Amino acid sequence: MVNDAIAIILFKVVGGMFDGDTSDKNTFGLVAGTIGLFALNIVASLAIGLAAALLCTKIFKHCRFLSHNPVLEVIIIYLFGIMSYVAA
Repeated sequence: MVNDAIAIILFKVVGGMFDGDTSDKNTFGLVAGTIGLFALNIVASLAIGLAAALLCTKIFKHCRFLSHNPVLEVIIIYLFGIMSYVAA
């Protein structure tokens, strides 16, 4: 997630630098805004991943029949991982 976040945020920042109205943008504000976007993206990604992990844990705790079939168990865990990645 960090690699994707860096690429997306840097693309937006560099694109925003060349959109024509650059008279009021100073270097400190640009750097502070970029660091803020990085921090927000990292915190949001961690929160989404943690929520998906807790939901998956809760499902496996209350639905014991899912752990009797190893293939189904792996598929569900994989889907929760993909779900958190797509949501973040």
